[in-house]
Amino acid sequence: MEIAPRPSGFRLNVIWACLLAALVAVLTYQGTLHYFFSASDSLTLIQTSRLTASHGLVAVFSERIMNGTAFEGVFYRPVSVLSYQLDYWVWQLDPFGYHLTNLLLHVLATIMTLLLGLRLTRGMLRTSLLAALLFTCHPVLVETVPAIARRQDILETLFLLLSFHAYLQARSRGGRILPAVSVLCYVLALGSKETGIQLPALIFSHALIFAGHGAVRWRVRLRDAVVRAAPYLGVTALYLVWRVHVLGGLGYDGAQQGLLWITVHYFAGLIYPQDFLGLRDSLTWGPIVGTVAAVVGVFGFTVAVAGIARRRRDGFRLPILLLVWLVLPLFILLATGNFAYRSLYATVVPFSLMLALVVRQGCHWLRRQAGPTVGWAELPILARRSTRLVLFGGMLVLTGSLFALSPLFRDYPLWRQSGVIADRILTMIAAQVAELPPRTTIIVDGLPRSHTPAIIASAPRAHSVSYLRDYSIRSWLELTGLDRDFTVRTGAMQDLPAREWDLDLVVRRETAREIEVELVWLRK
Repeated sequence: MEIAPRPSGFRLNVIWACLLAALVAVLTYQGTLHYFFSASDSLTLIQTSRLTASHGLVAVFSERIMNGTAFEGVFYRPVSVLSYQLDYWVWQLDPFGYHLTNLLLHVLATIMTLLLGLRLTRGMLRTSLLAALLFTCHPVLVETVPAIARRQDILETLFLLLSFHAYLQARSRGGRILPAVSVLCYVLALGSKETGIQLPALIFSHALIFAGHGAVRWRVRLRDAVVRAAPYLGVTALYLVWRVHVLGGLGYDGAQQGLLWITVHYFAGLIYPQDFLGLRDSLTWGPIVGTVAAVVGVFGFTVAVAGIARRRRDGFRLPILLLVWLVLPLFILLATGNFAYRSLYATVVPFSLMLALVVRQGCHWLRRQAGPTVGWAELPILARRSTRLVLFGGMLVLTGSLFALSPLFRDYPLWRQSGVIADRILTMIAAQVAELPPRTTIIVDGLPRSHTPAIIASAPRAHSVSYLRDYSIRSWLELTGLDRDFTVRTGAMQDLPAREWDLDLVVRRETAREIEVELVWLRK
């Protein structure tokens, strides 16, 4: 896919576009730099990632993530662990540095979305810039960027984009360095999160779709696609063998959801990430499925119309590739039976490229229309134009709603609140345990639930905010040097109050080797 020669000022325009996209990304999430350690797994990830006498670099590549803790998931993500190691070496326990790393990685992913868009669209700068802005402003990304523990999704997306971009450059330029860089970035994507395994299928699809013109036989296309995907498939095989060796299997997350539920929420998270109309609670499963299917069908048809509007021999190719890229992660989620909105971080990239392409082609189509259409003979033409106009208007509404609900313009306070609660709880517990004898059992009652009416009713909101757990408190005590072989257990949990509150801690029971404390939520 060669990019046509551009005027001398085009490269400067690309630089300015990258700077603009980076600026918007920073403005969207700069508030997270002041958050505490939000998300229940953040402290445990930091604690288990440190280099110690018993946990060296070898252990990073030979153990599951958060090994030796009460964390139920079984995952192999050494690249993510290394990132926490580096952060701890630089920042120790300053949450600013960890959030800064998340933000910088997100900025890089935004820039790579723009550059990859340029490569795929053959130099359409405004379209690629719109895609990058849609990506960085998409409301569903609020599930990932503000949470230190969700960094693996950002890393996996960044390395996947780097690998795919290097592959495309290698295909147009040739040479040996770029293919090696592409494979290396794929290894890093797999080491960040296992969903990076979609890349070989994406490269195979690209090679198959863009293998010459119609005169090329399918057998030749298929052979070329297999050859191009072969290095990545080889890396995948080695990765799976090593992963099974380390984990004793492919790994698991524990939670299992239905195929229908995953499919509905997968597309709803992209198209309707915030229930600002109050539809999700009022609709039954049937209407939800029908609505999502209709929206997805209209969206796919609009993309096809955009391909026709280009009036090129390869007009359909890019929309088809983006559709394939859009559904590849869904197959992985259906196979594992597990879905969370944070899993959509990487999927927002092809979704944003598709939407930007539709908007661009719709604008060009509108400009080509000249004069009114009258007469019975012109009714079919009028109907066809009206259909396109309705489809294009729907895509503009979707684009506008995503920007309007972006954290760039709307406040999403739950992650900040999660950090405030964690900071307050840990400070109070530290004051209680300072004088406790070694090997004391600490029982904490009243920790907040993640899914409480006060949280669910708030809008807009992050859907997967999490709070401290027993292993989070245990990790904090060890990180701050307060641990003396303490055992931490949690008792009954509480719903967060709907209104303003303060937090206190009382000792309910204390014996020689056990102390039970309760968190008390005080109304202001």
